[in-house]
Amino acid sequence: MKKNEIANELLKNTTNKYLKEFLSNCIASMQQIDENNCSQCSEELLRLNDCITYIESSNFNISGWQLREVPIYYAHIFYNEETGKMFDLDVFDIGTAMPTYIDSNSSEREADSIEDAIDRYCI
Repeated sequence: MKKNEIANELLKNTTNKYLKEFLSNCIASMQQIDENNCSQCSEELLRLNDCITYIESSNFNISGWQLREVPIYYAHIFYNEETGKMFDLDVFDIGTAMPTYIDSNSSEREADSIEDAIDRYCI
């Protein structure tokens, strides 16, 4: 999937109205962000764009997934309602997204890939 398809799939599946608006704003700004022509874009939008870019570069099939929560500025939680599976993408530094998961001690851990984060995530 291309970035705009990924973002639209997330938008379609996301239920929180504020996150839907956040995704819509990201979609509207995506071309400007990719062309480094978005001086008015917030860091939040840049971080979300980094997550979408990571999903695209990983060739991860995002079908059925939603953006579930952004509990802190760098953490983006993705959830698949049908499977009950989750993964996180963290963007500490703009331009670099990293898959993470929550372990059995409720600690955040780095994963090797989105699939690895899904397999290790303790809900």
